[in-house]
Amino acid sequence: APLLFSWDNPFSWAYGGDVTDSLKERVKTAGGNVSGEIRISLGWYNYDDLDLHVIEPNGNEIMYNNKNSSNNNGGLDIDMNAGAGVTREAVENVVFINPAKITEDKWYYVNVHNFSKRENIDIGFEVEIECQGQVHTFNYASAVPSKGTVAVAKFKYSRKLGIYAGESDIASGNKTPPSKEIWNLSTNKFHKVSHILKSPNHWGDQKKGNLHQFFVLEGCRNPEQPRGFFNEFLRSELQEHRKVFEVLGAKLKVPASDQQLSGLGFSDTQRADIIARVATTKNLTELVRIKF
Repeated sequence: APLLFSWDNPFSWAYGGDVTDSLKERVKTAGGNVSGEIRISLGWYNYDDLDLHVIEPNGNEIMYNNKNSSNNNGGLDIDMNAGAGVTREAVENVVFINPAKITEDKWYYVNVHNFSKRENIDIGFEVEIECQGQVHTFNYASAVPSKGTVAVAKFKYSRKLGIYAGESDIASGNKTPPSKEIWNLSTNKFHKVSHILKSPNHWGDQKKGNLHQFFVLEGCRNPEQPRGFFNEFLRSELQEHRKVFEVLGAKLKVPASDQQLSGLGFSDTQRADIIARVATTKNLTELVRIKF
């Protein structure tokens, strides 16, 4: 049989929480505005009816039944899985378009509400908040109870600084949480890198889609069985069968194994930086900042 993927090898990769880095592309494909000053996008992978809520500083709550911002500066432009489970690659999107109309130096609140819980598989969600090229990602890996609400983040905005003073109730790249065990490693500590490689879609001379840089960490172990592939990986002629492959991708899990390459990955679609400790000589190390 021919290969499934749009690149010329049979290798794929998976992400923590089984989410992809293509949330922005999914929003764009669904007709959402991804070019505003502030973009707040929600994505999930089952038939639940999750709703994105954004509370403005004046108390106006942007949501499914109140889609516009308080001064008609954007609002909610995508509302998926309302009324019935339509897609397993659902997204919702709130955008603020004109910087001059965005209230500065006041708190904005981002929540996710499960209006209708329909499944117990592929639970959790991802939220992206993008402003002036900076993307802040929040992953929630647990099921949201029916009629339950998760407080995702709060932030302030200024035209000079963009988003600042960000806080999160679930997981924020702007805060340094206490060290904890994730994938068999302790966070906020240095860990040895065994391999550095590009994602398989950029091996050799090919350049298929977004480039990722993978840092494989010694001892890193994904305790779950990840998806074997995502629809974004498929050859173009298979896209017409997306609904079939959505189900297959959710059902075909990779068996657990100690022989795995796991660690950190960075996409060229998102700005990020890390601090690495590099051995310069046999007995000396140096701290360097790597920017993506």
